[in-house]
Amino acid sequence: MRVWIASVVLLMVGPQGPGPLFRSRVDVVAVSVTVTGRDGRFVNGLTQADFHLAEEGHPRPIKYFSNERIPLSLVLAVDTSESMVGDRSRFAQEAAGTFLNELAPADEVAVIGFNDAPFPITSWTRNREAVRSALALMNPKGTTALYDAVNASLAALRSATNRRTAIIVISDGHDFHWNDLLRRNPNMPTGFSLDELRSLRERPVIVAVRQSEAVVYAIGVDAPHGSSDPEKQLDRQALERLTDPTGGYTRVVTDAREIPTAANAIRDELDHQYVLGFSPEHPRDGKFHRVRVTVTGCECQARARGGFVARAAN
Repeated sequence: MRVWIASVVLLMVGPQGPGPLFRSRVDVVAVSVTVTGRDGRFVNGLTQADFHLAEEGHPRPIKYFSNERIPLSLVLAVDTSESMVGDRSRFAQEAAGTFLNELAPADEVAVIGFNDAPFPITSWTRNREAVRSALALMNPKGTTALYDAVNASLAALRSATNRRTAIIVISDGHDFHWNDLLRRNPNMPTGFSLDELRSLRERPVIVAVRQSEAVVYAIGVDAPHGSSDPEKQLDRQALERLTDPTGGYTRVVTDAREIPTAANAIRDELDHQYVLGFSPEHPRDGKFHRVRVTVTGCECQARARGGFVARAAN
């Protein structure tokens, strides 16, 4: 048995059952848990009695349990910067297409492109062909405003209709946006190294992701033989700093044949999650609370987010 931290989404439970995900009050926290065996395969068939949940080290009774697939609202954030030209752009479109092929009828998807700034490619839709047509018009250019794109994805999720949400980032992961602004604008802050500037941009986005309810995954698109230009090299660690705190992960691909495997692995994980519901000990206090789930019904492990923010009432 191994104990891991569980990911969380927030929902309201009223007389007529679960309501929309985004509410200002939190009466029940729903914890999404992915369980895998030693062989890496998803473990199905566990019951509520196999799970034990603690909030800030204190056991909490499980009031809701489900091992059925819940409809998903998915944001695809696709890098359309100049560094994605050629094979990388083709890889990104193939990855997006793979996700579209695997969406269930009740799922919805929104697509955001990003280069110098994020921009909508499609709003929330269940029309897969409309998304494919929009993606085919992508024209890589400009810099990589990765962190702005993640912020835009989180903003898009506020209007999602499904209570379970995820963000998939498809990018080479290099945000040189501020570096480019410094070159063109002498009034920008000086005295900072490139790494320090990226940290200034990155830090608040990581906090926002950590406090959100979405699981974030990334497919890092690298050229087969890399590049000697540092601004065109894959920055895997930048992507991992965004995905890992949410319970998601980053997968790097260098060949088009790896795209379906990477996309389907993420899709499969989203399709094989248990959901546990509990009442938080300190509801609506606006603070981050750690959650830990113990699985006792198998020799397995789980991977997910480290806690939740009990949103304060307006």
